[in-house]
Amino acid sequence: MKKSDLAQYLLDLDNNIDKIVDVLRSDLIAKFETKEKNNEAATHLFEVHIAMIDYVIASRINSLWKKSYDGSKIQLDEATHRVLGTSDGIPGETITLHRSNTLKFTKRQNKDSEAVTVTDLLNALARAGVEKGVVGKAYKMALKPKRGNTYYNVTAVED
Repeated sequence: MKKSDLAQYLLDLDNNIDKIVDVLRSDLIAKFETKEKNNEAATHLFEVHIAMIDYVIASRINSLWKKSYDGSKIQLDEATHRVLGTSDGIPGETITLHRSNTLKFTKRQNKDSEAVTVTDLLNALARAGVEKGVVGKAYKMALKPKRGNTYYNVTAVED
């Protein structure tokens, strides 16, 4: 199969999904009602309504396809493992794990790296004999505020 053939199949998939989403979006937009008399305020309310619709649709698609995407990677690894006895990548390289008459499966793994946790670093400094006060002062100087996670949720209003 040519890359252009696969690309065309995927473009057709995108177009079909877009058509379904457009119909749903139009149906939900048409349900908007407001008692607001001020045109500018009503426009702003309508814009929020559209933003909520876009969020609900995108959230649903993301949730559904993210699960499918993650599951397909597991399925691909398991199926490849049954054929080859492994599905492991090689750090820093791209390798071909399987090739059929139409598709090729390659896996790229980044080079291995190292990481250190703050707790491990503080413990290592203490074991190395660095004074606790110096370590504590440096720790406080290095602290930066971190904003908490924000979660969005849009649900139907029950009549």
